[in-house]
Amino acid sequence: MLPTPTPMPFDLIIIGAGPGGMAAAITASHYGSRILLLDEQPTVGGQIYRNVDETAASRPKDMKLLGPDYEKGLGLSKELNNKSIAHIQGAKVWNIEENPSRVFYSVNGKTFKAQTEKIIIATGALERAVPLPGWTKTGVMGAGAAQVMLKSNGMTPSGKIIIAGSGPLLLLVADQLARSQCDIAAVLETTRISDYIRAAPLIFSALKSPKYLIKGLKLRASLKRQGVKLISGVSDIQAHGEQRISAVSYKKGHKAHRLNTEMLLIHEGVVPNVQITRLLKANHEWYGRQDYWRPVKNKWGEISCGGIFIAGDGGGIDGAIAAEASGRLAAFESLFQLNIIGRTERDRLTKPIFKVLRKNLAIRPFLDTLFPPPRYISKNAKKDTIICRCSEITVGDIKKAVNLGCRAPDQVKSYCRSGMGPCQGRICGLAVSALIAEETGNSHEATGYYNIRAPIKPLSLSELSSLEDAPKNAGAK
Repeated sequence: MLPTPTPMPFDLIIIGAGPGGMAAAITASHYGSRILLLDEQPTVGGQIYRNVDETAASRPKDMKLLGPDYEKGLGLSKELNNKSIAHIQGAKVWNIEENPSRVFYSVNGKTFKAQTEKIIIATGALERAVPLPGWTKTGVMGAGAAQVMLKSNGMTPSGKIIIAGSGPLLLLVADQLARSQCDIAAVLETTRISDYIRAAPLIFSALKSPKYLIKGLKLRASLKRQGVKLISGVSDIQAHGEQRISAVSYKKGHKAHRLNTEMLLIHEGVVPNVQITRLLKANHEWYGRQDYWRPVKNKWGEISCGGIFIAGDGGGIDGAIAAEASGRLAAFESLFQLNIIGRTERDRLTKPIFKVLRKNLAIRPFLDTLFPPPRYISKNAKKDTIICRCSEITVGDIKKAVNLGCRAPDQVKSYCRSGMGPCQGRICGLAVSALIAEETGNSHEATGYYNIRAPIKPLSLSELSSLEDAPKNAGAK
């Protein structure tokens, strides 16, 4: 049994210090509210603005390389540091309870709980797992992970590199690595001509945000100037080698190709991190254009659990500017529900934010239609392809469970332990559900997702036994 909570020390707890979380904390801090900002990373910025302060201070070349969009994070970071916000870095949130709302987190092996009136979840997105044949070999990693290494400490991959997948981030990472003098053998795009045809009717809406289209064209032009080979319309990508990758094979039309390489960077978009909203049993909806689950929310970001909000890509993949806008909206609505500001003031202050949000969301239908995630996991997938990396569960293991009568992810989990490793299904969840749906012929909605329970992050018994109340001045600057 957990200890009895102490009197409520915080008006608002924000989880995650990316663009959405930072914007929410800054906005709420202007009104004297008591805020606790918890972030698992050692520096603010989330994935998008990761390590932006340190990069600006000590690595100006990398700052220029990462571009003006990354530099925007400096404004949020500096404003955050100037506010009286209880900010705890390296905080691993592993449970949330309702009525009353309590957040449980660990820092340096010690666990705390904090009670609050409102919660804003700003945990962002995860790079989509792409369980293609050979994806667990040494030398295969996500393109987004490679960009994180560049942002964190200026590290870039060595040797001959192939970058494969689709989406805007694929081209951005390819361009950044090429300008870092990396040896890029080819960029293999899974986007097909049929995807362009399907997305074409949505171009008029996308023109409301022309800078994104212009940026994409500039990235392609930059890669061509640097001599990087762009190959579009590829399929059936596979990594080959013994323990380490040595080659990549793919199909272009009906013709098979093979390229030698020392590293494969894969990217097929990002998906919302729904671990916390699933833990809370919030309502979720299936977004078919990008094949992911997202929590159902209102225009303020409030989910079906009253008084709890989602900000940023955790509620749907919309990008950094939209994440910042959604963080501010969630903060203003929280302040209104706390009776700190009135309805008229809330509506006046949020009117321009909604305008910014609408403008930046205009291109999303076009991008989501142009870059659909390919069906790596299907009835034709190789049976020995690993789908759950934590427990080394293969496609064949999942199919066997389904053939024995398992019809939902939790049933499969009970049979073969998929989703029971350290990641708690964050990596394999979508792929396992997709394979079950494919095998049974059921919809994704009927198939469902893992039942997520606390702790959602690995937690030792010594951490749990150290549980105590968060100090009222926790993290205060």
